[in-house]
Amino acid sequence: MFDNSMIEKYIKLPQTIMMLHNQKELLDVEFYSQNMATRTEYTQLGIVARAFSIEKKVIERDMALNVLNNRIERHSIRLRYFK
Repeated sequence: MFDNSMIEKYIKLPQTIMMLHNQKELLDVEFYSQNMATRTEYTQLGIVARAFSIEKKVIERDMALNVLNNRIERHSIRLRYFK
Protein backbone atom coordinates (compact mmCIF):
# COMPACT_ATOMS: atom_id res chain seq x y z
CA MET A 1 0.00 0.00 0.00
CA PHE A 2 2.72 2.48 1.00
CA ASP A 3 6.11 2.44 -0.63
CA ASN A 4 9.30 3.96 0.73
CA SER A 5 9.08 7.08 -1.43
CA MET A 6 5.65 7.96 -0.03
CA ILE A 7 6.82 7.49 3.55
CA GLU A 8 9.91 9.55 2.79
CA LYS A 9 7.70 12.31 1.38
CA TYR A 10 5.72 12.52 4.61
CA ILE A 11 8.85 12.50 6.74
CA LYS A 12 10.24 15.44 4.74
CA LEU A 13 7.07 17.55 5.02
CA PRO A 14 8.59 20.16 7.40
CA GLN A 15 11.50 20.70 5.00
CA THR A 16 9.11 20.93 2.07
CA ILE A 17 7.04 23.58 3.86
CA MET A 18 10.18 25.58 4.65
CA MET A 19 11.26 25.32 1.00
CA LEU A 20 7.87 26.66 -0.12
CA HIS A 21 8.17 29.60 2.29
CA ASN A 22 11.64 30.32 0.88
CA GLN A 23 10.20 30.23 -2.64
CA LYS A 24 7.60 32.83 -1.59
CA GLU A 25 10.34 35.12 -0.30
CA LEU A 26 12.38 34.59 -3.46
CA LEU A 27 9.33 35.44 -5.56
CA ASP A 28 8.99 38.79 -3.76
CA VAL A 29 12.69 39.57 -4.11
CA GLU A 30 12.58 38.69 -7.80
CA PHE A 31 9.48 40.81 -8.42
CA TYR A 32 10.72 43.94 -6.63
CA SER A 33 14.27 43.74 -8.00
CA GLN A 34 13.23 44.10 -11.63
CA ASN A 35 13.29 47.40 -13.44
CA MET A 36 9.80 48.93 -13.48
CA ALA A 37 10.72 52.08 -15.37
CA THR A 38 9.72 53.00 -18.88
CA ARG A 39 12.31 52.91 -21.60
CA THR A 40 12.64 54.12 -25.15
CA GLU A 41 13.37 51.81 -28.05
CA TYR A 42 14.10 52.38 -31.68
CA THR A 43 11.91 50.27 -33.95
CA GLN A 44 10.80 50.38 -37.57
CA LEU A 45 8.15 52.88 -36.52
CA GLY A 46 10.77 55.18 -35.01
CA ILE A 47 11.50 55.91 -31.38
CA VAL A 48 8.76 54.56 -29.12
CA ALA A 49 8.32 54.39 -25.36
CA ARG A 50 7.92 50.96 -23.80
CA ALA A 51 6.38 50.72 -20.38
CA PHE A 52 6.63 48.02 -17.74
CA SER A 53 3.51 45.86 -18.02
CA ILE A 54 2.45 46.21 -14.41
CA GLU A 55 -0.92 44.49 -14.87
CA LYS A 56 0.60 41.39 -16.41
CA LYS A 57 3.44 41.12 -13.90
CA VAL A 58 1.20 41.66 -10.86
CA ILE A 59 -1.28 39.04 -12.07
CA GLU A 60 1.54 36.54 -12.67
CA ARG A 61 2.98 37.23 -9.20
CA ASP A 62 -0.45 36.92 -7.60
CA MET A 63 -1.13 33.61 -9.32
CA ALA A 64 2.26 32.26 -8.25
CA LEU A 65 1.65 33.36 -4.65
CA ASN A 66 -1.78 31.70 -4.64
CA VAL A 67 -0.27 28.43 -5.88
CA LEU A 68 2.46 28.55 -3.23
CA ASN A 69 -0.03 29.42 -0.47
CA ASN A 70 -2.28 26.53 -1.51
CA ARG A 71 0.67 24.12 -1.50
CA ILE A 72 1.80 25.35 1.94
CA GLU A 73 -1.71 24.96 3.33
CA ARG A 74 -2.10 21.48 1.83
CA HIS A 75 1.26 20.32 3.18
CA SER A 76 0.53 21.83 6.61
CA ILE A 77 -2.72 19.87 6.81
CA ARG A 78 -0.88 16.69 5.81
CA LEU A 79 1.75 17.36 8.46
CA ARG A 80 -0.89 17.94 11.12
CA TYR A 81 -2.63 14.63 10.30
CA PHE A 82 0.68 12.79 10.01
CA LYS A 83 1.79 13.64 13.55
